[in-house]
Amino acid sequence: MPSRLNPTLCLARLFVIIAIAMNGLASPLQSADTFHDGIQRLTKTSGFENGQWGILVVDALTKQVLFEQNANQMFAPASVTKLYSTAAALEKLGPDYRFKTPIKRRGEVDSSGVLKGDLILVASGDMSMGGRTATNGTMLFEDNDHTYGGDSAALVKAGPLHGLQELAKQIASSGVKQVTGDVLVDDRLFQISPSSGSGPRNVSPITINDNLVDVVIHAGEKPGDPATFKLVPETAAMSVDLQVETVDKDKPVSVYINTTGARSVVVRGTIPIGKKNLIRNFEIADPTSWARSLLIERLRASGVKIAASALAM
Repeated sequence: MPSRLNPTLCLARLFVIIAIAMNGLASPLQSADTFHDGIQRLTKTSGFENGQWGILVVDALTKQVLFEQNANQMFAPASVTKLYSTAAALEKLGPDYRFKTPIKRRGEVDSSGVLKGDLILVASGDMSMGGRTATNGTMLFEDNDHTYGGDSAALVKAGPLHGLQELAKQIASSGVKQVTGDVLVDDRLFQISPSSGSGPRNVSPITINDNLVDVVIHAGEKPGDPATFKLVPETAAMSVDLQVETVDKDKPVSVYINTTGARSVVVRGTIPIGKKNLIRNFEIADPTSWARSLLIERLRASGVKIAASALAM
């Protein structure tokens, strides 16, 4: 059994770039006509009949205009602006780039597996830490994703703490049985910054479950019954006071969530019979402290004794 924690122990995550493929378009392009036809078929897809398209495709090397449609018309850019950051990441990092989130130690590990010092997770900008990773390695999303909220919001079928669980397992398998110091998250990669407004309000070097806490609510069996709930991710580091009453099935959903502290919320309202998996969520104010608490819980679940409190801010 090794007595030292590998300082390069890390979790690798594939940085995924989403490409739009046009039906019938070969690669490399067979002809300009094929290219044009492919775009036209895409823009005439059912459901887009009333849409307006502004398209300009230019060869990056020759500067030749390959296709244009309403190229000079003004549009509200909205989420199309994400294409710029995606393209920049693809150009800078490459399509096979993987985020690596290392766990390092500060101190020595003795022959009994006791780390007399600290564990430090170095936040490296991984946007999911496994919370959207399917078993085959692909990234999962829902059309009505939980980041957008609303009565029809849905969660992806992936463990939100998968990344932290894998790191905790690696630490335990390396021979560390106990940590006498602290567990820390190094978030100095960049300052927490405002997002585009689509989903969580802020972008952080450490992101667990999109830095959201989801309260998933289920109606009772009959009117008057209290609703039940589960927390995603499951953690003892969050307090939820839920008082939601079940009402007749023809009644509307009326459920509201409010924060009462950094790690406490109240949920109130009514939910009709038959309504399951109703999501109400809120954004974590301190992603670094939040990730630290979750990591400590995962370490303990993996059999590693941690002296530090998971509730420390």
